[in-house]
Amino acid sequence: MIRGLGVEFRFGEEISGHTLANLEHHYDAIFLGIGLGAMHKLGIPGDDHPTVVDALEFIERYKTRGLPAVGRRVVVVGAGNTAIDAARAARRLGAEIVRILYRRDREHMAAFSFEYDQACQEGVEFRWWTQPVALHLSADRSRIESVECVVVQYSSDGSLERVHGSEFLIACDTLIPAIGQSPLLSFLETCRGVKVEHGRVQIHRATGQTANPKYFAGGDCVNGGREVVDAVADGKRSALALAGMLEPRDV
Repeated sequence: MIRGLGVEFRFGEEISGHTLANLEHHYDAIFLGIGLGAMHKLGIPGDDHPTVVDALEFIERYKTRGLPAVGRRVVVVGAGNTAIDAARAARRLGAEIVRILYRRDREHMAAFSFEYDQACQEGVEFRWWTQPVALHLSADRSRIESVECVVVQYSSDGSLERVHGSEFLIACDTLIPAIGQSPLLSFLETCRGVKVEHGRVQIHRATGQTANPKYFAGGDCVNGGREVVDAVADGKRSALALAGMLEPRDV
């Protein structure tokens, strides 16, 4: 449908600083809708084991590549909508026990309340104030046996700290981290004059225009990872601004 409107698609092209300079020379405006990069790793011993599958890959397999295998006991780390999507998918795939671990409480979770309610209805368990610190593997290292966790709490300065002596194990066959994605900082650094703060492209909210007036941006690279509807809204705002810039007219 979009191609039918006259939009040209170019696939398989590396986008480098040289490419962007060439685009700046030939086009009046450039829109950055690059999203985010790889999922954050847990950063704990054993998190590179093959039975650790990040939530986005797990959901993609579930939605587009048939039914992925899951163990009887699944642990999901994180409490955003992606984490809950992964947990509910695991239940539907036959996992008997699915637990979501989150280092804060329900009040601070990023997921929508209705997503939480539906997950509870499907039998997903939630463990609040819980942080994984290591994975324990079988003797032949072929599978995960358990996740070692600690209880955390707020310290006097508002940061999270471990509760001394609170270590415990949760039996686990499949671990699914869902703790957010990394910004594509190396790419954004090649976008001349585009201002980035805390991994997010800074824009004029009403138009999507960046510090370099030739660049516009929207979606996860701007908001840090929200919903599809937010990305669509960003695209529409920038489209209207671009139309006004290229074809000035009275409103």
